[in-house]
Amino acid sequence: MVKKVDLVPLLELEQYFWTPETIEEIATVVRSYKRIACLSAPTLGVVLPESVMLDVDGRLSKFPNFVYWDIKHTKSLKQKFDIIVSDPPYSLVTGQEFRRAVDVLAGSKTKLIVVDSEDGRLFVPEFPERNLKKMFEAKYYTDEEQPEPWYFWGDI
Repeated sequence: MVKKVDLVPLLELEQYFWTPETIEEIATVVRSYKRIACLSAPTLGVVLPESVMLDVDGRLSKFPNFVYWDIKHTKSLKQKFDIIVSDPPYSLVTGQEFRRAVDVLAGSKTKLIVVDSEDGRLFVPEFPERNLKKMFEAKYYTDEEQPEPWYFWGDI
C-alpha cells in the first residue's frame, strides 16, 4: 500500500494531494507504460520514481525525478512520453494553456489521463480528438470538504 506523501499541499498552487488509495489505483493503471510524465501530479511522481515529475513546486527538487516545468510557460524537453498523467490547477490554468502544455510533451501516440470535473467541462473539451472517457474518482486527503467530485479522464 502506498503511504501518504510527506508534504503539506500549497493551496496557493492549488495543490491537493491524492489519497494513498487513489495513488495506488492510478499507479496500477500507468505502471505498464515506459515513459511516464506526472504533470502537476507529484503524489504519483513520488511513488513512481521511474517517471518524470513535472511541477512548479521547488520543494519537490529533493526527488531525483523532479523537473521544474510550468504549464503556463512551457519549454521543450528532450523526450516525449508514452503517457501523461495530470491534475492541473483548474483555476490557475486555462484549458487552452493546458492543451498547449500537453502538445509540447506529447508524441503522436502519447496517451493522456487528466483530472477534471465530474462532467468533464474544464479540460476534456480541449482534446476532442482523444475521446477522453471518465475512469474513476480522484479522491484527495484534505481538511476541507471537496465542493464536487473530481475524476480521472483518459484515452487509454
